Amino acid sequence: MIYLTSAPIWGEQVENFPHSLFIVQAFAKNLVPSSFKLYCFKYWHYFTFFPININIKIMGEYENLADEAAIEKIKEMVDDTKMCMFNSSLNLVPCNTRPMAIQQVEDDGTIWFFSDADSEKNKEIEDDNRVQLLLMNNSSSAYLSLYGTASIITDAEKSKELWNVFLKTWFNDGPEDPNLSLIKFTPQNGHYWDTKNSKIVSMFKIAMGAILGKELDAGVEGKMTV
Repeated sequence: MIYLTSAPIWGEQVENFPHSLFIVQAFAKNLVPSSFKLYCFKYWHYFTFFPININIKIMGEYENLADEAAIEKIKEMVDDTKMCMFNSSLNLVPCNTRPMAIQQVEDDGTIWFFSDADSEKNKEIEDDNRVQLLLMNNSSSAYLSLYGTASIITDAEKSKELWNVFLKTWFNDGPEDPNLSLIKFTPQNGHYWDTKNSKIVSMFKIAMGAILGKELDAGVEGKMTV
C-alpha cells in the first residue's frame, strides 16, 4: 500500500501524477526503511493522506527523431545551453575535446562556431573532419550527442552576421580579424536523452524507484537522423 498527499512538500507540485500528488510514504511490509517512515511521521500533521494500491511498472520511452523533428531537438538543446564539448580527432583514444560556444543553428541543422585560424582544433579538422558534439542541460537533465563533419570556413559576411561584442576577447579586430575563422558543423546522426520533467521531479522519481524497488519512468531517448 502506498500513501499519497495532495499537499506539496517542497512548494512545488509533481508533474504527471494524478492531481499533482506526491508519493510520501509506503507501508507495505519491508517496503520502506524505518528511517523514512519516521521522517514522514514527523511531518504527518501537514498533510492529508489516503491509500491507493501500488503496482508500478513504468518504462522509459524510446522515440527516434528524423529530419525536422531532429533539428527541432537540436535547436531546443542549443537554446537552453549555448555550450558544447567539441570532440575532434575521433581516430585517437582518447580523442581531443574542448568546450565551445555555439553561435547558430540553421534550419537545416548546420551549427556554426568561431575558431582561431591557427588553432590545433582547425588543424585536426583539416586532417580528419569527423566531429562529435556533446551537449548537456543540467537544469532539466537533458543530454544530446551529435556526430557529423566539420569544415573550416572564411566568410566575412557570415562572420559579421554571427558576431557579438564578447568575441573581442579572442578576436581584437572584430569580425574582420585575420585570425578569425568559422567552423561549419554538419550533423548526420546522434542520440538524445530527455527526462520530460524538471530536475526535482526526476530526482524524486529516482528516489522513489530506489525505495520501492520498482522501475519508474526513465524519460524518453532515441536516435537522431538529420
